[in-house]
Amino acid sequence: MGGILKNASKHWDGGYAMAGMIGHGDSFIFRDPSGIRPAFYYADDEVVVAASERPVIMTTFNVRYEDVREITPGNALIVKKNGSHWMEEIIP
Repeated sequence: MGGILKNASKHWDGGYAMAGMIGHGDSFIFRDPSGIRPAFYYADDEVVVAASERPVIMTTFNVRYEDVREITPGNALIVKKNGSHWMEEIIP
């Protein structure tokens, strides 16, 4: 999926945080390389969730500040349909 995002985003500019899902169930959350738009995520054995604000995730899932991670600018959080997930650099 990283290759698809790299190819699609070659000429993108500005601030964005976007999410998408592929037909077979894999999904992504992609953040602009300048970090203009915020993006955070939390993952455990049951859920992977993303939001533009850390406190929203902390309150909804009753988790600590340290449990909610920032999506690095220019990176995508790739989430497979089986629940595995990782961060992948898309735009340096």
